[in-house]
Amino acid sequence: MGFFDWKQKKSFRDVAVKSSAPHIAARLMQLSEKRPMRLLKDAFLALGPGDSLCGWHVDDKGFWPAEDSAPGEPAAGVNVWVTLSPVRAAEGGGLAVARGSHVASWREKARKAISTAPEGETALQYTCRMAELDPKSNAKLEARKVLHDMEPGDALFMDRYCFHRGEPLVDSRQDQDLKLRYTFRYMPADARYEGLKNAPPAFMAMDGPLKDGDRLDSGGAAFPQVWPGVIDGEGLE
Repeated sequence: MGFFDWKQKKSFRDVAVKSSAPHIAARLMQLSEKRPMRLLKDAFLALGPGDSLCGWHVDDKGFWPAEDSAPGEPAAGVNVWVTLSPVRAAEGGGLAVARGSHVASWREKARKAISTAPEGETALQYTCRMAELDPKSNAKLEARKVLHDMEPGDALFMDRYCFHRGEPLVDSRQDQDLKLRYTFRYMPADARYEGLKNAPPAFMAMDGPLKDGDRLDSGGAAFPQVWPGVIDGEGLE
């Protein structure tokens, strides 16, 4: 897994910045050109037989370092998941989403179960443990599970608070190709930064100079503008 791949690889940068994805996300968040949108964080992921997978979750502040939004807020943020490999629902290896979970009445209870860490600890170690920490919410999410057949280049657009999890591969043969995917997250430019508490310094250093409460657009190239256009000097020219 790698973060900020858009900085290193033009192919990833083109997907996150120059494809139709920013325009779709801005429409889903009901943004106007007076309220621009920024690229928050991306990740390149690979899945092979026997690899561990994250259970039902909403991205923690390590993946999504921004203040939370009230339930029902259309501009809460958009999560884009692009498959780079063929995916068949019956074969596993894709992304399971819990349809409508972002507006479920029990959303915050489920989030709290996997985001509350004892004093001095980071919540990273709890993010993927919904089945263990809140079996009732896990069952509700399983009941809403949706899987898709997808071809390379197909994408899922999700609200920030839509619960999702990796779907294990059915075939355990070790000689099969890895399932590759690229994910990235968009937020309004006026959203406020909030980092993961008690995270290793090297982990949070990737987010740049922002402190909790700073607007994302004050970070410049750390979280560059992608809609309605890019800004010179932010690394996306």
